[in-house]
Amino acid sequence: MRHIRSTPLPRRAVLGGAAAVGLTAALSSPLAAAATATAAPRGGAFRFDLPAPTGSNEVGATHLHLIDRSRNERWTDEPHQPRELMISIWYPARPGGDGPPLPYSTPGLDTAFSTYATSQLGLPDGAVNWHGIGTHTRAGVPVAPSPHPRPVVLYTPGFGSYRNSDTVVISELASRGYLVVTVDHTYDAMAVEFPDGRLRTASPLLTGLPRDEMVRAAIATRVADLRFVVDELEKLASGHNPDAAGRPLPRGLCGAVDTSRIGGYGHSIGPSGLFDTMRTDRRIRAGCVQDGPLVQGLNQPIDAALSGVQQPFLLMCSNIGKDSAEPFHHRSPHAAGLAALWKNSPGWKRDLWSKEAAHQSYTDFQHILPILDEEFGVREEALRQIGTVDPARFVAVRRAYLTAFFTRHLLHRPQRLLDAPSPRYPQVRFIA
Repeated sequence: MRHIRSTPLPRRAVLGGAAAVGLTAALSSPLAAAATATAAPRGGAFRFDLPAPTGSNEVGATHLHLIDRSRNERWTDEPHQPRELMISIWYPARPGGDGPPLPYSTPGLDTAFSTYATSQLGLPDGAVNWHGIGTHTRAGVPVAPSPHPRPVVLYTPGFGSYRNSDTVVISELASRGYLVVTVDHTYDAMAVEFPDGRLRTASPLLTGLPRDEMVRAAIATRVADLRFVVDELEKLASGHNPDAAGRPLPRGLCGAVDTSRIGGYGHSIGPSGLFDTMRTDRRIRAGCVQDGPLVQGLNQPIDAALSGVQQPFLLMCSNIGKDSAEPFHHRSPHAAGLAALWKNSPGWKRDLWSKEAAHQSYTDFQHILPILDEEFGVREEALRQIGTVDPARFVAVRRAYLTAFFTRHLLHRPQRLLDAPSPRYPQVRFIA
């Protein structure tokens, strides 16, 4: 891991408020409101690398602009505008590709991150070079050749978050042979930047709704988004370029997509949209919950939890409540959505609980916040969002279990890691 800073900056320890835990944190994310300030300059700012993926493949990625002309956008005042999305596709790359390093953020996201770091973490203004965080990924390089198309994993982030918020796992899966498709849900995402430079942040037409209505509306929009993305992946698999402007795709990408083997995972509200999609769209064959409550209102389970799903699923959750003190798994009295999904789903399922983790332990922030705290000092309430689990060990935990889950259910290879507790990962407790 490299920590690079070209200009000395003073350490600052600041105490103050940050987002709450669980679904409330996802729906009131400070990231969502962070894109309105002026972006901090990158020169002289602190930068660092994310953990390198451990698979045998190098990693490449590309961004696609998709337009769903069958849907008008609900969350804008502009009439008759079709729904627009940005996705990224991460993939095993041909060795030795000479493409440029993939930035962690875009200029618009730089703005959001900079404001978030100052207002919520207590960092000095312009302290971090978010754009320059090392992703161990090359942009636009050719796809590694393979005798067969590659299985696909969808990633859907939390409310007010961003599509690459789990790069530590996304890049890991790509290094192990998967195509990972990450989705920004426009107008509930922190900030979405389109190729022409337009920046779209969270819409008050959505965020201004009463809480339960907002949750239901966001989930419904995400379901339509995910179904559309899978439709576009089918076009890609058949040799068509779904990018709205027809921008060139990385060499070999069209032939690399296996839409008969699609899985998905998400964080926070992300699994709610994913599992409600799985309920009616069997093209998604396996799903994983990363600290998501699966509710569409106060303790009201999502439709997929009430009906159950046929596909195999994995629950990986931490704690909720004041100071993240209450266990959050399907046997918890505080987990109506998880309990309903478990009860009503007849197929393969596992529930893994991590006592020392917290809500943002299931994103890149598990790695990022300790680094920023060591360098500058981060507000105590923000640090509570990643619990007390060892950051490096928990990144390894999530990489191992997600890889095992998709290997078992998309590649149909037995995975002993999913059969019983492992002494290698004592951070994980098997609930069932």
